[in-house]
Amino acid sequence: GEFTEYSVIGDQKWAIDEKYGYVTISGYVNEQNLENEDWLISPKIALDKVDAAKMTIDHVIRYSGNAMTDCTVWVSEDYESGNPNNATWNQIPTSFKDGEDWTINTSAEMNLTPYCGKSIRVAFKYVSKQKAFQIFRIIQVVINKKKFG
Repeated sequence: GEFTEYSVIGDQKWAIDEKYGYVTISGYVNEQNLENEDWLISPKIALDKVDAAKMTIDHVIRYSGNAMTDCTVWVSEDYESGNPNNATWNQIPTSFKDGEDWTINTSAEMNLTPYCGKSIRVAFKYVSKQKAFQIFRIIQVVINKKKFG
């Protein structure tokens, strides 16, 4: 589906790499560390007819040193459009780590079961400040849903 990019701070934005098919962002431009807060927000995901749901993310994070705080995952039940900071978001614990090369890593499973019976949006938030020489690439997002009985 169509994801929405929203830049709260900074000129850098999430972009699609047409050649390889992933989305990427970096706050390091022309050898400068630039401040950014950028969100990549999913369309509505219906979990109303399932009893369990989990998500994994194939990703590459390079040069961060702070992958667990600079690259985060959030869920909202009330986001519709515009500035994501005007909605209610719950952070989902992740297992992102800085890569030592360009190897694609798969996150541990993230539990979305508390949101079953609802429609949600998932967002990827990228933050860069003084140390912006980092790259966050999302290769694939997989949400597995189960209905019991």
